[in-house]
Amino acid sequence: MPSEIDKTSQIFENEKIDQSLLYYHQKIVPIKKHLLILLFIQWFTCVVILGVESYLVFIGNAVDISSGIQSLIPIFALTIYYLCGFIVTYEQHRIGLLIFASIGVIIFILICVWFGYIIGDICDADVQTPANNAETNALDFEK
Repeated sequence: MPSEIDKTSQIFENEKIDQSLLYYHQKIVPIKKHLLILLFIQWFTCVVILGVESYLVFIGNAVDISSGIQSLIPIFALTIYYLCGFIVTYEQHRIGLLIFASIGVIIFILICVWFGYIIGDICDADVQTPANNAETNALDFEK
C-alpha cells in the first residue's frame, strides 16, 4: 500500500511535468515555428538564386565558366548551410543549433566586414587630395 507521502510526491512530480509541457507548448513551439519559416524562406531564396546563376553560367553563357563556377560556390555553401539549419531546428538537436547559430554569427560578421571594405574602397576612390587637384589643374593649364 502506498503511503500518503508517496501519493503527494507523485502528484507534485506530475504537476512539474505538466508545467514543463505547458511552458514548452506556450513558448518553444511558436519560436520553433517562426524559426523554421524564416529558415525555409532563406533556403528557398538560396535555391532560386543558385538555379538562376547556374542557368546563366552553364546555359546562358553570361560569363566565362571558371569565374561563374567560382561565384556559385558561396551560394551553394549557403544553400547547404540553411538546409542543415532547417534540419537541426526541426529535430531540435541542441549541439546542432549551437553550431548553426555560431556559424551564422561568423557569417554575419564576415559580411559586415566585407561591406565595410567595399564601402571603404568606394569612398577612397571618390576622394581626391588637394595636392592631386593642384597637380591636375596645373597640367590642364599647361595644355
